[in-house]
Amino acid sequence: MSQLPLTAASMLGSTLAPRLSRRVGATATVTTGLTEAAGLLWLSRISADGNYLADILGPSVLAGLGLSVAFVQLTALAVDGVPPRDAGLAGGW
Repeated sequence: MSQLPLTAASMLGSTLAPRLSRRVGATATVTTGLTEAAGLLWLSRISADGNYLADILGPSVLAGLGLSVAFVQLTALAVDGVPPRDAGLAGGW
């Protein structure tokens, strides 16, 4: 149950990434996606006497959003300019 917010944030981020890319461009979208690093840094600062709401929920959601936005946009950039018949192969490379 504690990982559901991370999963929901990942789903939301992957849904919003194409819209964000069309609105602000690929570079800004990838840069926004790198906010996951802030979430991971925040997670690294968990203390032994911390609690879920203060120490895990926020950084998990931030990391989930950032990772999903970055992955979707980086995959789109990787297959940009590839003919449609080769897009699957290029995406897996």
